[in-house]
Amino acid sequence: MNSKHTFKKQVTMCLSSFLVLGIFVLSTNPRDLSAALLLVLPLLVYLTVYSASRLTANYFFSTSKIRVHSVSAIIAAGPTLMVILGSLGQLGVQDILLACMLCAGLGWYLRRLPRATQRDLALARQ
Repeated sequence: MNSKHTFKKQVTMCLSSFLVLGIFVLSTNPRDLSAALLLVLPLLVYLTVYSASRLTANYFFSTSKIRVHSVSAIIAAGPTLMVILGSLGQLGVQDILLACMLCAGLGWYLRRLPRATQRDLALARQ
C-alpha cells in the first residue's frame, strides 16, 4: 500500500511539473520578464526532469533511494545546464558535449564514492 501511494505521489508530481513548465513556457515572453522570473525556467526544467527521471528509475529499477536520487539529480543537471547556456546565447555543439561529459564524470564519481568509502572503512578497521 505504501509503495502504491508513493508511486501515485511521484506520478502526480511528475505530471504537475510538466503542466507547470508547459504553462510557464507558453504564457511568458522572456523579453518582458524581470531578472528574478528568468531564473524560474531553469528551476522548472530541473524539477521536471528530476521528477521524470526519478519516476522512471523507481519504476524500472530496484535500487536504493540514495542511488535513485543521485542518478536523477545528475540526469536533471544536464538539461538544466543546457537551458542556462542557451539562454545566455552560448549553446553550441561543444557546450552540449561539455555538459554531457560533466554529467558522465559526475555520475562516475558518485558511483565510485560509496565503494571507496566502504573500502577505506574496512581497511581502517584492520
